Amino acid sequence: MNAFLKLNGISAGYACVCFVFGHGLLYGMNVVKPLGLSYSISVKMVVGGTFLLEVSQ
Repeated sequence: MNAFLKLNGISAGYACVCFVFGHGLLYGMNVVKPLGLSYSISVKMVVGGTFLLEVSQ
């Protein structure tokens, strides 16, 4: 039972990481759009920022 709870906790942690990464990708463009940058630069900024948020957790 204890091993099952550990496995369940680990999978919940991975789910949270995937959720934060996906949320950053979906709504990050709303933050970058008003800056008036090109699409490719803004996508790089969003992916890079999301990656940095994931690494820092």
